[in-house]
Amino acid sequence: KVTTQPLGADFFQRKDRPVADPSGGKFVLMVGTLEPRKNHMFILNVFEKIWIQGSELKLVLIGAPGWCSEELMQRVQNHPELGQRLEWHPALPDEQLYKLYKHAQALVFPSLNEGFGLPIAEATYIGCPVIASDLPVHRETGAEWPTYLASNDIHAWMSALLSSPSIKLHGKFVNTWTDV
Repeated sequence: KVTTQPLGADFFQRKDRPVADPSGGKFVLMVGTLEPRKNHMFILNVFEKIWIQGSELKLVLIGAPGWCSEELMQRVQNHPELGQRLEWHPALPDEQLYKLYKHAQALVFPSLNEGFGLPIAEATYIGCPVIASDLPVHRETGAEWPTYLASNDIHAWMSALLSSPSIKLHGKFVNTWTDV
């Protein structure tokens, strides 16, 4: 007998519990345990270059510290943009995470190694654009929805992030998504 199992991305929104507004301004979301294989250091490098160019785009990290994350946690907790263009939330209720997915410019998922990639399934289910590293498992999870990039191509990631509609750079809107 063959059965199927749903992905678990169908968030239940409780109407009796107030949910805070999403992060102010335009933002990109990264969801998952903070650990080396998720490639947070790389995405911080990407955003630092974007911020130097004058972008106000925020990076919102959602996830608890994982294995071998001491160096990453030091960098996040001592980052000059923390509380401004960088936010970190170790955990959020599903209702808040759902709202963040709904309002994010994109989910970034630059993992070097992944077992499934639940945030890709969640973002796809909700309709949030996804930029992910080009891993076979990401293609299996996200199919044609994500934009796939090499996990170490800083210029490709910068270009993809700056081509989202509504992201302002030096006061002007830049290109729109072409593949979503």
